[in-house]
Amino acid sequence: MLMLPVSMMCANPVAHDGDTFRCSGVLVHIAGIDAPELAGSPLCQPAHRVATAWCDHRGAARAKQALQRLLATGPVLVEQLGRAQGGPGIVARVVVNGRDASRYLLRHGFVRMIRAPLRTVPLVAA
Repeated sequence: MLMLPVSMMCANPVAHDGDTFRCSGVLVHIAGIDAPELAGSPLCQPAHRVATAWCDHRGAARAKQALQRLLATGPVLVEQLGRAQGGPGIVARVVVNGRDASRYLLRHGFVRMIRAPLRTVPLVAA
């Protein structure tokens, strides 16, 4: 499994959706937030609909665009908190050009706060 160092600068990040991006091939989930699901997400399909899924496809496209614009504004610092549980990638605090990415996206209404702490797998076994 490809892992990032605990903290690193990310060159050329690419938004995957409104709360996730790729950094050097690693999927980075921004801690503490949830964005709407993109069109075609299995979480929003009638046969597989998940009660907690936020199925606003227009909002999802706007959130993805907002994240990509934010990532393009300057240096992107990724502070890894753990590995995503139940999926690929890591969970991280993300700072872009001195701005906390989750706070920025929340303040502008593109995402919602995750009420319960995001479950992560620790980086080091205790």
